[in-house]
Amino acid sequence: MCRTVKRQVVPMFEYSEEQLEKKRLACSFAESKLSSHPSGFANKSELFRLLWERCSEFGLFMLPVPVGFGGLEEDIAGIAAIMEGLGEGSDSVGVLFSVNVHIWACILPILHYGSEQQKGRYLGEMMEGIRIGAHAISEDNAGSDVWNLEATYEETEEGYCLQGIKNYVTNAPDADVYIVYARQKGTKGFKGVSCFIVEKGMKGFTAGKPIEKMGMELSSMSSIYLNGCIVPKPNLLGKPGQGMNIFNTTMEYERTFLLTFQVGMMERQLRRCVGFAKKREQFKKRIIDFQSVSNRLADMKVRLEASRLFMYKVIHEKQQGKNIYLSSSIAKLFISESLVQNSMNAMEIHGACGYIREYGIEEALRDSMGSIFYSGTSDIQRNIIAGML
Repeated sequence: MCRTVKRQVVPMFEYSEEQLEKKRLACSFAESKLSSHPSGFANKSELFRLLWERCSEFGLFMLPVPVGFGGLEEDIAGIAAIMEGLGEGSDSVGVLFSVNVHIWACILPILHYGSEQQKGRYLGEMMEGIRIGAHAISEDNAGSDVWNLEATYEETEEGYCLQGIKNYVTNAPDADVYIVYARQKGTKGFKGVSCFIVEKGMKGFTAGKPIEKMGMELSSMSSIYLNGCIVPKPNLLGKPGQGMNIFNTTMEYERTFLLTFQVGMMERQLRRCVGFAKKREQFKKRIIDFQSVSNRLADMKVRLEASRLFMYKVIHEKQQGKNIYLSSSIAKLFISESLVQNSMNAMEIHGACGYIREYGIEEALRDSMGSIFYSGTSDIQRNIIAGML
């Protein structure tokens, strides 16, 4: 039997002229400062530091921080426009990912849950890019299963004693401040998880060697080791047992803004493919005039526009203060998988040129693969969506 389901009509979201101008400025900045990599660097870490400083000078780390703390206090749509512009203008995907982790998984939890003392100690240097943040929750047996943390803490006279290993920690080799999640020893479930601000140099803390990855090479990653790491009591972030609330808040923001720069990447990718297909000739014809090529371009355009609509829906709902748990999962699943498929199409359109590193097409494909894993895998998004049906 059919039944009538009352649905709320969501108004069409679009950027204001002011936001579009910010997007253009961000795109221009990314094209000039994040895409042409100077030579002469001894290693990737040195190049990363240069690009990080440029991001700092542009004010990226200040975007969500209130004016009262010296930030720019940009709203959700404004930040989304800037992130989309960065994705459209830059081929430094790894740096953009590290920037987003620093803002949403490190600065934001201190801003939302930190004490006045913590805000005073960390926000200034973090939003100026002087201190780099890392987010440490994943473990060998607690990646997608974040409820299964094995890292523990005990309260002692010195502070909190943390024990365990965190893996796949973005920014860890370059970071100065780590947002670390651990379970109170002897507890089970999410209520036993707390969050700590750990600084490089604290007793019992060690960052491991950088992990070599398939893509996003300018976003460093390593394990961190907590061997009886002593964290002062004022460095507990939020309240005891509030760790999962903090984590869920950060993931909601991170997921939203990772989507925006991915859409920007798809725009840049399509524009480049169209330009190549119009210039490249085979059999005395432009390859764009071959149906197999034009069909791939059409598919790329459809995925891009559908991704943009999903992204706009998330932004609109976030601005309205609505729960975006479901809509962000749908958007994350669709956009990340569309990015991978569009990257494959770009390889096919460029042919042998796409396979050669000089052109950067294969690099974009390698970078895109990370999107189906970070901030919640595709299968986890499908589990969330199915669970809410």
